[in-house]
Amino acid sequence: MPHARKLLMIIDSHCHLQKRPGFLGEMVEAYTRAGVDRAVVCNGGARFDQPDNDDVLAAHQRCPKFIIPFAFIVPGEDRAERVDEFHARGFRGLKLQNPRVNYDDRAAYPIYERAQALGMPILFHTGIGGRFPRDAEFDVDNERHRPIRLDRIARAFPELKIIGAHLGLPWVWEASFVALFNPNVWFDLAGIDRSDKHMPGLLNYKELFWAGDRHHRKIVFGTEGAPEHIGWVKKEYEDLFERLRVSSETRALIMGGTVARMLGLGS
Repeated sequence: MPHARKLLMIIDSHCHLQKRPGFLGEMVEAYTRAGVDRAVVCNGGARFDQPDNDDVLAAHQRCPKFIIPFAFIVPGEDRAERVDEFHARGFRGLKLQNPRVNYDDRAAYPIYERAQALGMPILFHTGIGGRFPRDAEFDVDNERHRPIRLDRIARAFPELKIIGAHLGLPWVWEASFVALFNPNVWFDLAGIDRSDKHMPGLLNYKELFWAGDRHHRKIVFGTEGAPEHIGWVKKEYEDLFERLRVSSETRALIMGGTVARMLGLGS
């Protein structure tokens, strides 16, 4: 009988791995208990006071059937050859945040070209990012994170699989249009209100996703919450699906099917 709880989660932004002993086991146990079969994991390293790419890969090696590793890379700072290096080491995709140039600056194009050629999806942080002590050192500019910048990339690299995190908050209407008009762009709702209660004027999902199923299919499940919060995060997504009357087929895509296809994991 098929497994009825298949779920692939993107663990996004600031709650990836922690270096304290036992955390990896706790994370896998909590997510598995919630029905998560596999999780995409990425970390930003020292600039975010997080573990780094080596730690992500080590976690994957410890839990190869559960953790799918994405490598953190910085446009305008890292050379495109690093994409090939990451791929050779076993990373399945890339995570981008706090670029030194705009996401759609041509200086970043070699990274996207290599990712497209290697079939590596890219998770872009979009919208305002949190503050960190080393922001000045790394020239953080949230204007570079605007979701409209993904539009140019999607058109220039039509085979590149692009995910924008956080629906580009507060530029959510940009994200809505970019998703609808580009078949290779999706967004997650990680770290933002999914209840329609706290920001009803801004996060009115019935208006933002006015195209119905065409819009709903451009959502992928993501969270940046701690493992113990996965239960209520899932419930918020499920409640949103009820309000939007999302079909069961589309729910399956949101909750894992779409990302599984991006990564060649089958149904």
